[in-house]
Amino acid sequence: TFVTIGAYNGVNDSEIKDYKSAYEQFSSTIKDAVQAHYSNHRLAMQSCSSSISGAAINNDETFPMVTLKDFEVLGASTRANSGIELLAWMPYVQPEQESDWISYSIENQGWINVSRDIISRDGTSLAAYDDEGILPMIYRDPNSTIPTSELLAPIWQMSPPPFLSWPVVNLDWLSDENEMQRQEAMTTLRHQVFMPVEDLSFMTGTAVNEADHEAFHARLVDWKRDESTSAYDHPHSFALGPVFEVVNDEQSDIVGQVTAVIAWDFYLVDLLPEGVDNITVTIRNTCNQSFSYLIGGRSAFYIGPGDLHEESYDNMEVSVDFYGFDDVETVKQMSDQDVCLYSFHIYPTKAFEDEYRSNEPMVLAALIGSAFLFMVVSFFMYDWFVQSRNNKVMTAAASSNAIISNMFPSQIRERLLEVNKRREQLKSSNLSKGAQKPLMVESMHSHEGRPIADFYPENTILFADLVGFTAWSSVHEPGESMMRHVLEFSSNLTHSLAQVFELLETVYGEFDNLARIRRVFKVETVGDCYVAVSGLPEPRKDHAIVMARFARDCLSRFQAVIRHLEVMLGPDTADLCMRFGLHSGPVTAGVLRGERARFQLFGDTMNTASRMESTGTPNMIQISQDTADLIVAAGKTSWVSPREGKIVAKGKGEMQTFWLSASRSGSSSGSSGINAHRSSASATEMSSNESEVEAVQDSGSTAADEPNPGDANRTKRLCQWNEEVMRNILRQIVAQRGSSGLGNGGASSLRPEPSRTPLDEVREVIELGQYSGPPNRDTDSIELDNAILEQLGSFVSTIASMYKPNPFHSFEHAR
Repeated sequence: TFVTIGAYNGVNDSEIKDYKSAYEQFSSTIKDAVQAHYSNHRLAMQSCSSSISGAAINNDETFPMVTLKDFEVLGASTRANSGIELLAWMPYVQPEQESDWISYSIENQGWINVSRDIISRDGTSLAAYDDEGILPMIYRDPNSTIPTSELLAPIWQMSPPPFLSWPVVNLDWLSDENEMQRQEAMTTLRHQVFMPVEDLSFMTGTAVNEADHEAFHARLVDWKRDESTSAYDHPHSFALGPVFEVVNDEQSDIVGQVTAVIAWDFYLVDLLPEGVDNITVTIRNTCNQSFSYLIGGRSAFYIGPGDLHEESYDNMEVSVDFYGFDDVETVKQMSDQDVCLYSFHIYPTKAFEDEYRSNEPMVLAALIGSAFLFMVVSFFMYDWFVQSRNNKVMTAAASSNAIISNMFPSQIRERLLEVNKRREQLKSSNLSKGAQKPLMVESMHSHEGRPIADFYPENTILFADLVGFTAWSSVHEPGESMMRHVLEFSSNLTHSLAQVFELLETVYGEFDNLARIRRVFKVETVGDCYVAVSGLPEPRKDHAIVMARFARDCLSRFQAVIRHLEVMLGPDTADLCMRFGLHSGPVTAGVLRGERARFQLFGDTMNTASRMESTGTPNMIQISQDTADLIVAAGKTSWVSPREGKIVAKGKGEMQTFWLSASRSGSSSGSSGINAHRSSASATEMSSNESEVEAVQDSGSTAADEPNPGDANRTKRLCQWNEEVMRNILRQIVAQRGSSGLGNGGASSLRPEPSRTPLDEVREVIELGQYSGPPNRDTDSIELDNAILEQLGSFVSTIASMYKPNPFHSFEHAR
């Protein structure tokens, strides 16, 4: 009986564990996908707003009279991966500008036909548009109670273009009291905001075509269809984003807004691998609304409004926020202004649990109860069942990871998958027919089909290289005697053994963040060289301008990163510089199929960009004649200045090059997201000793021998770095106090001996006792007394002041 019960419980517990493990894996996949969707939406809205601000500068226009002739191209790109169904640009018009705006809108309404032609050629619309023009007026909601002297926000440009233009274009959006409250909330937060879910069927026949709307949602989710239901029953809401007068300057005036219609269905598809079904996702907001979906593989089924998950699984809820506010409480208080915070809540279902539950426990228990002799056989069956379920979970996990991986550009990845699929089909066909291809023939035809490569005629390539990295890395590898002594005692400093990777990962990680913001494609890093390109895989006309801005951002960000890293990696880290080179031209891009295939660029443009970098100057951005011409043609003449004399580039001969200005007017680098690797207490400790360091730098100087300011800064950084190392050692000593396992560990004896002179007692290294037991406290939580910090600073400063400026025996050399 005990054996039977034990076997039953064991198998049953194993199934429960498998079920919970599978749910944790798939809920984590959904959570990652939702976070990625929000990031895409936020970046898409910001990019659209920045494009409008940039168009005003490029076209020499003044708000509100700003029109993007290719707005549908921008809108289609913004809508593609962001969940936005409709996008509208609404400039703010002051009452005294109303007559000027009416004249301007009549003269520039040609964008409507341009947008309609674009969307008709793409075949993405079922609508037969009207041919009437817009009304020569800004018309308001007839029921509006808002005074006519208030700010106006006429609907101007839309993507997709309006089905009927005259009732939509030039409609004052702020004539509705609710929309005025929402605009005030967005202006206060200076951030994009979401509105409550509401019925948008009033837009049918004017802003959108009903057939287009139904087709859009039919591609996303399924629902119970009858005569009383339509896609407008699914949750939709507005999202507002501010348009600033100055590109990327959130402190500048808000001159308009980008209003988007969000179809929440978009965020519920392509969340899970095929075959993984019956997970409930409920969307909630702080405006007391909720909507439920049932996820099944890559599709979803809209259940209806309300929180319809199975309450018995409340304890397994996984939630993920769909917003990016730091001060959440302030936003929650704006619910009366129709500002909502959305979140996704994930739950399993009974059907999902049943997929991992079976009658195997009962069968196994019956077999063991009927015949104990079959226990060995039953044990192997149990092991096989458990292994089978584990393989199922691991296979599903691998499929989930494959969905969210992004090793190649999307179009390249699809072609690679198609080639692999054809190869597997051909292999299966040959095996089924018993065909055996000779080894040499198989090798010669291992890459069937055309090469996976494309030609891109207009691109700008950036090469960036760390100047002084080779010399720096040679003195930051394991093996230095003093660092060895330090590491033997302080486990907190073991990361020093990987300082080279810490430097490269931090610097190039920041570059990667900038590349995502600027929509620049990172190609690769070769050693300490960083390669990026703009203009592919998505062609763009402003590739040279984008790459110039990216290079300037990288240079500014690099200088900030180095200042943060020098305390952890040593003061000589601040001596590193960055050299940039840019060149524009055609390239061939693709994948060399084979082992460890990766996306690569080929062509003379790559070589020339490399020469621009290698012949450049530290902390300068050198660009070729072709890149300079594109920047000047874009109206940025002040950005470039010719380099004195011509350079001689290997394989190219003499070339006239230019310097790209590193100044960044009208924008700020913003928060770099760099971890300074020091707590605020450590920063206070460092600043408290700066006066002592300065005293060391000034000691010994005379009127005839003034210290070099560069040497003084170097000495200050050296002192700060040594203090940081010794502070970590002191924290380790405090953390180990009172722990068991203290041994002598080869500790030096400091007791005086009468027969020895003081000179005989001098020790170059004082060995400290080693602790074999675990520390009693967390090292990072220990705060040292100010008196200790002052003594430590005085000690290091005194040692530093005793060294003379001898190049072979200086304080810098002794560290």
